Amino acid sequence: MLGLLLQAMTGWAQTDAIKASTSVDNPENLFTLKNGNGLTMTSYTSPTETAENAGKFAFYAEAGKANSYYIYSVDRKKWVSYTKAASYDNGTNKAVLESDKSKAQPWNAIVVNNNYQFAPYNNTGVANKYMNWYGGKDKNPLDNTNLTVGFWEQGASQDAGSRWIITEVQVYTYTMDLEDGVTVTINGQTYTDGQTVTVTGALSPSDVVASQKEGKFAVVNVDNDTKTVSVTYYDMPALRDSQPYTQAWVYPKQQDAVGTAMSEKEGDVYTLYNNVLAASFLKGDKAVYFLGSKAMNLVAGTELFIVGFGNGEKVAASQMQMKSFEQKDLSANPTAIGGAEHFAGKALEAVFGYTYKGEEIEILWRAVLRDGSHYLRTEMELKGIGNVDMFDIIAMTYNVDAKEAGSKPATIGNTRGKVIMSNKIFAGLETPTAYNTVGGASDDEDKWNLIATPVNENVAASAWTQQNIADVPMRIQEVGGSDKTYLTYTKALTLKANQKVTVTLTYKSGNHRYNIDGVVLRDQNNSIVASDYHFGYCGTAKENNTYSFKAPNDGDFNVQVYIDKREATIPGGEVKVEVFEAKAGVDVTSDIVNIQGRWSRNTTLAKDETWKVAAVVGLIAQDGEEDNTDIRKTQKRRSFLAYSERERAVPWRAVPAYISWYELQINRNNAAPGREHLDNTKAADVLNVMAQWKTQFYDRYGVSPKMFVIDDGWDLYGEWTFHSSFPNELRDMSKAAKEMGAGIGAWLGPVGGYGQSGAYRRQYWNDKGGMQLSNPRYYAAFKKAAYNLVCNQDGTEGYQAGSDNYVFFKFDGISGQFSSVGPDNGDTGNENAEGIIRLERYVREELREDIFFNTTVGTWASPFWYQISDATWRQENDYDEIGNNSNKRENWITYRDNLVHQNYVTNSPICPINTLMTHGFILTKFGPPAGAPRDYKSVLNELRCAFACGSGLVELYNDYDLMNSINGGQLWKDLADLMQWQNDNADVLMDAHWVGGDPWTGSKAEIYGWAAWNGEKASLTLRNGANTQQSIKITLREAFEIPANINGSIVLTKCFADQANLQGLTEGEAINIDTELTLTLPASSVYMFGGRDSEAAVVAVESISFDKAQYEVEEESSVSIVATVNPTNATNKNLEWRSSDEAVATVTNGLVKGIAPGKATITATAADGSGVMCQAEVTVTEKVIPPYNVNFDKNISRAAANGRALSGIVFTPAKSEAKTLTIDSSTKRYLDLTEDENMILSCAPGEEINVTLKHGGSWMHGYVYIDLDNDQQFSFKEGSTDQSGTDLVSFFFYNGEFGNDGPGVNSLGEAISGNDRNPGGNIACPKFTAPKEGTYRIRFKTDWNSVDAGGQIAADGTCTGANGILANSGTIVDATLEVVDATGIGELKGENGKAKTEIYDLSGRKANASQHGVFIQNGKKVVK
Repeated sequence: MLGLLLQAMTGWAQTDAIKASTSVDNPENLFTLKNGNGLTMTSYTSPTETAENAGKFAFYAEAGKANSYYIYSVDRKKWVSYTKAASYDNGTNKAVLESDKSKAQPWNAIVVNNNYQFAPYNNTGVANKYMNWYGGKDKNPLDNTNLTVGFWEQGASQDAGSRWIITEVQVYTYTMDLEDGVTVTINGQTYTDGQTVTVTGALSPSDVVASQKEGKFAVVNVDNDTKTVSVTYYDMPALRDSQPYTQAWVYPKQQDAVGTAMSEKEGDVYTLYNNVLAASFLKGDKAVYFLGSKAMNLVAGTELFIVGFGNGEKVAASQMQMKSFEQKDLSANPTAIGGAEHFAGKALEAVFGYTYKGEEIEILWRAVLRDGSHYLRTEMELKGIGNVDMFDIIAMTYNVDAKEAGSKPATIGNTRGKVIMSNKIFAGLETPTAYNTVGGASDDEDKWNLIATPVNENVAASAWTQQNIADVPMRIQEVGGSDKTYLTYTKALTLKANQKVTVTLTYKSGNHRYNIDGVVLRDQNNSIVASDYHFGYCGTAKENNTYSFKAPNDGDFNVQVYIDKREATIPGGEVKVEVFEAKAGVDVTSDIVNIQGRWSRNTTLAKDETWKVAAVVGLIAQDGEEDNTDIRKTQKRRSFLAYSERERAVPWRAVPAYISWYELQINRNNAAPGREHLDNTKAADVLNVMAQWKTQFYDRYGVSPKMFVIDDGWDLYGEWTFHSSFPNELRDMSKAAKEMGAGIGAWLGPVGGYGQSGAYRRQYWNDKGGMQLSNPRYYAAFKKAAYNLVCNQDGTEGYQAGSDNYVFFKFDGISGQFSSVGPDNGDTGNENAEGIIRLERYVREELREDIFFNTTVGTWASPFWYQISDATWRQENDYDEIGNNSNKRENWITYRDNLVHQNYVTNSPICPINTLMTHGFILTKFGPPAGAPRDYKSVLNELRCAFACGSGLVELYNDYDLMNSINGGQLWKDLADLMQWQNDNADVLMDAHWVGGDPWTGSKAEIYGWAAWNGEKASLTLRNGANTQQSIKITLREAFEIPANINGSIVLTKCFADQANLQGLTEGEAINIDTELTLTLPASSVYMFGGRDSEAAVVAVESISFDKAQYEVEEESSVSIVATVNPTNATNKNLEWRSSDEAVATVTNGLVKGIAPGKATITATAADGSGVMCQAEVTVTEKVIPPYNVNFDKNISRAAANGRALSGIVFTPAKSEAKTLTIDSSTKRYLDLTEDENMILSCAPGEEINVTLKHGGSWMHGYVYIDLDNDQQFSFKEGSTDQSGTDLVSFFFYNGEFGNDGPGVNSLGEAISGNDRNPGGNIACPKFTAPKEGTYRIRFKTDWNSVDAGGQIAADGTCTGANGILANSGTIVDATLEVVDATGIGELKGENGKAKTEIYDLSGRKANASQHGVFIQNGKKVVK
């Protein structure tokens, strides 16, 4: 049990006492064995973390010798022996499975601190070695059938691996109570009346097969009180016929042909039915049995459910007390969040009770059929009346007549929670942790065959190659730390697609261990195509030093092992590489095939706690192609999707979400504990970004992301509370979001997150049970945080519908796996996954039902995730590149989409791709994506693909300043257009599916894309990610996966007017869906089309209106014209824009750019040929430079990096009093001190001035400007090292060319080169002469090789690009300078000769010391 496992992890667990057996054929006492490390022994004596694989063992006392036992593996029918010797070595595979007891050796078994230790005997007595999986899981693979348990020199008091907990397994004997002529078969043996059978664990009716009678169906009764087995036969009623189910339509489109849900009762037979299916149930005196379904070829006699208790004791529904049974009407709820609840329906409902070891459980079961439903659902709610020791729940079990159906069911996919499917039906338990199986498979068998002898290579220290940190994958740095030196070892391999590779690193010699951070698989383009990132080590001790992944395609690869050099020397060692192929699936030979869904819950159902689980069985639409082996040419995907969209937690919805990770957090979220509020994200940072979104996007276009999500960096490490730089938590952000009609959300890492901050969080929980949701204390803290976020971010305690604005969770990392096909191994891994499911259900059921859950790393391609969550992870790295395109951004798009194709489309083709977390759109200056090109075309390609793929969730990781700068801000308009496109197509995008080929075959980028279709409307996008033009041959039937029983034509129209024509496609004309098209796409291109049924009426544009009649814009700026097309359902809403004078203004998709002063008329014309147009006059005015301009937002909050926060300005005149301005620019890049009278500087006309700028960093230059003519601008000469005649009065360094890292001069003309360009933390600007008397604005600037008074603008047009002032953490400070004549008043002395303290104003009048201003005191100007 999990409780026992956790106990074993934290201390000594209590073992049962050995009870010796005497009978070998039917051992009286059976036990399981588990060591102190939580590993259970299989029947082969290998370790397992899966409870179902535990072996059963019997002990037989050796005559005349105390504590000496022969150990028998009951399942293998072998004795666990060893080769007796005078002495033994440490090692694996020491046990021998012996068939003949006379050849077997006994074991010495003694109790040490409540556990057993087992030692072999040698020639003289008990040996000093102990039963132990020597080397742990690394040397003893889980569930292995070849290696046996080994020996180790330390016993139970020293090593947990030698500490054994034995747990007794119950043994039962049953007597047959059968009628004459009736037989039953149990475990392959046939029994008649009066015979007995002895079994381990309680017998379940599903373990018994009764003989059949014509016209009857048999119900097996197992009475665990009387220990009897009997059979009752019932007349088999005629099952209701149904009409064929021929076409699947995806919600919200209605399946009217399926009909209304009905129920009927004839005698004791209850039937739920509609036009296309019927399912019947028999209510007996004490139980309810499934009678079958003719439409789905399900036969009678299966149990409603089977529950496993304790160590697996099975109890069927028919063995429990049935407390009630009734028919129920289900009302439609038109305002429901879920899709299915919009429909009325019928249900059968029963309540069962059972007591296991004195603890009671109550189970509510129901069968549900709703209007328009082509599937039947069964639901279970299990409530602990006491604390019930659970094992598993088989919540679905049906027998399929495969012969009658014409096809045999099989599982589709490679993950836990995959779908069972035949050509007729689909089925499964509706949870991603389910074992959905066919024909008796358990789905946790060893699924891999080793295909060759493992490659073992000795690796000397010299074989490791040191890597430049820039070449080290970000994930490796997150695991090991960015401050480490990394080395790699590389091994070449030739692999087939989907072969599994495991890499084990073993220490051999040296003074230090290996510290391993991950292993990657690189293709021949050096792209990472598979990976396993986690920290492991190996030395004299070892942990987690095995890594595994699968090959994405056939080809030649390089395995690359990464270690970090945190030790002084590198050890010698061995790298073992193993390659495996998947075993074939279960070969089903019977005509009657069992399908079942099992939910493993090897833990305690606590008192008053309720578990929920459901199952489905439904129909595949029959169009004549259902037996086609190409699943894309059948209706299997869409039939399942038609069910999935109705039953998912929340139906498909458009959710473009801004997420702050790249713009605000990556590489800036790893503050040391206690410094989170200083060095991690601050609320002011987020509010600044949101203000930009409002100004640049919402105020211009009237749209906004659905939510603003604050990523990693807001919390105080530990309990998921806010650090003090979020003084109002997220309430300020909520208010700002509401102004844009948006919500807010936050990142939480269930297992701590990544990088150093993740390590800090886990460190906090190390002595508190661990940072895993199976830890009750941590789960409580995580739950409390979720409540606080959902309910307390609008100033009112508790959730307030319509007011609370927290709408999104990003749960990042529910396990340590970057590529998952299921939860982490063992019961703990299983319960960690159940923890996040439980938490999400709590939020939906008790707080906010329509919350959006983005459950990311650690999820897998099971479609049943969407019963709970909204979005899942595509797998692997956040960002990477693959392919051979010359443009890295195009290779990033290929990488992202290739993983979707590999993990979903290919390996789990039934799992929807309509709400994946793909990492959407990334436009940033930070982290690995910063290296991607920022040319407008490739950025637009990425942005369009992020929406066109059909995922409801579109993550927007975009820096606002890059959006502002690229192509004059055009991307904001493009984003607004795509959001409108997503909303306009919200009735079809839920059908999003794959079109075309493989984004990257390993050597070639093929044309691929996405399509969706709902009968009347369609969407099609195609992408060519190659460097060269390519063609694809395709029909629209293939693209849209249109059923074979539908014919017709479709009209395609481009989605955006700026899209070029696609060669081979005629837009606006009907295309027969079976006409083969040859479409030619240019290199690096994306094409998006909308489609409609050619028979649908064309809705012409009737009017176009603008949001204003006239517009005004400065030259070099832009203004947006927001156009409204009516009617809103017009078939083609594209507009063609033109300007009457492009020398004055240009226009692209409604974004008008001012070129030169003047007037121009902007015209938008409907592209549908209707001739409808709208015009507006645009006036372009001369550009006005704001007073004392800076080149970035003066209010920006941006933390200084590398210690470059300006802390002081030392102003030293030759004669006047020096003054130091103490400032704090830790988060502000611009400071205006001109309104602060305490910050006024003063000097006399013509004085020489020295200025020193003080900061804690290095490699920055200082600049001083004085607005000499008071024109409210600071003049300078760009590109010239001679700044005479300008307002730039002093500079430390300039060479006239931004980006030139060569030598230059200072303002005195002195040459500066090499390291002299680095003034360190005190930037001494060359002396300059004060101007004539007057009041001036003086500007101080830290920057790099830039005379621009507003701050250096990078090559990408932003201040945050490479070497921009913000990228370099430069600062601008404005202050007031008073230049005054000293009026000739010298030092005054009294009669005693001492200086007098009187002060005088600038007119020579005696002044009051309490006054503020500039004064003369003892002949010097002072500022008070």
